[in-house]
Amino acid sequence: MIPNHFSQDVVGRCWNLIDTYYSSVQEGSFSKLRGPFETTFLLAMAMPMIVLPVERLIKPKRGGRGVFITEDAELIDGAGIPIRCVFDEGAKLADAPFYHPGWARVAKHKQFPVGRGWPRQASAMFDDRVTVDRAAETTAWKFITDLRNALSHGAINYLDGDGRSTDGHAAMLGFASTVSETDERLNLMRITQLDFLDFLRRWAIWCGESGVRYELDRLSLAA
Repeated sequence: MIPNHFSQDVVGRCWNLIDTYYSSVQEGSFSKLRGPFETTFLLAMAMPMIVLPVERLIKPKRGGRGVFITEDAELIDGAGIPIRCVFDEGAKLADAPFYHPGWARVAKHKQFPVGRGWPRQASAMFDDRVTVDRAAETTAWKFITDLRNALSHGAINYLDGDGRSTDGHAAMLGFASTVSETDERLNLMRITQLDFLDFLRRWAIWCGESGVRYELDRLSLAA
């Protein structure tokens, strides 16, 4: 079925594309691209999957009790409560239905030009297992907005199997986001490419089950 609007069912549609074609682009050889392009494909699908729901539905305004509510709150029916529960102030990422234990996090790192690769010192900080615990303990809201910012602004780095920046195959992905509008230090996140694939699957399932995808349909029809 042809969507009435770009946003209609976009999370599920993007995941269906990944599920159908990821293995093909992973195994294929494309001379113009000097080899397979599964990482490019995965990130291209991830951008609308994350950015659109965050911007249109999950991006918060502070309620009277400091609870996150959706930007399109007047149009939200079934999705409002699940969104608030997951992104309530203080709600941990580890408790979110889409949490993946492969995420690792380093908060408030001194700023560096993310487009030139991660400095070895920054990458080495992820060698400490505690960075996985830090990711789990961060709030779901901070996690998803950091990921949204990294995807939207292209602050993504290809990392090798040791977590170091590489110009070759990306065994891992690194994401960077400024701490806040007034704090230019960086929140860094890292995950293997295969774990990122599974995270997107979990995200797509949650968006569908929570009603986020349904509400995107409603918004597109009202646009």
